[in-house]
Amino acid sequence: MEQPAWSENWRRDDETGADAVVERAAGVAGVEFVPPAAAKELLDAVAAVGAADPAGLSEDERFGLLDVLEHSERVLTAVLMSTLVAVEDRSGFEQRFGMTPGAYSEQRHGRDRLSWTRSLRIGRRLGHLPEIRQALLEGRISVERAAVIANAVNARNAALLAEAQ
Repeated sequence: MEQPAWSENWRRDDETGADAVVERAAGVAGVEFVPPAAAKELLDAVAAVGAADPAGLSEDERFGLLDVLEHSERVLTAVLMSTLVAVEDRSGFEQRFGMTPGAYSEQRHGRDRLSWTRSLRIGRRLGHLPEIRQALLEGRISVERAAVIANAVNARNAALLAEAQ
């Protein structure tokens, strides 16, 4: 089976020039990228937390775990949004893979198409509100609160909201 010409872009990392490994039949799900070392360490730490049985923890440890998980979700969501914006601004899903971020997330990760589309939109709007983005990154506000504020940003009020943050 012949691979479409546009998918040749899957084989090259624009920054390092290194080839990515591609399994043609798997589409974007078969592309392998090397994450930063800190991301790999994060995944290992999350796997270790996931392997622990919350029922075996003390009551205070369970509440502490809930606090850490909520804080982690806030931080990771802020990083996800920033990364989505950076990927789209730098090489883009359409330019590199011939698909929207939603289609990419669905094919590669099995996510709802709107999931990354919403995160990308909110991440772009948080770019106009650096203090709100930083509060989310530090875990001081919830993902939902950041989304409500970001969704209020438009061309007419962006400057006013940036001042009000």
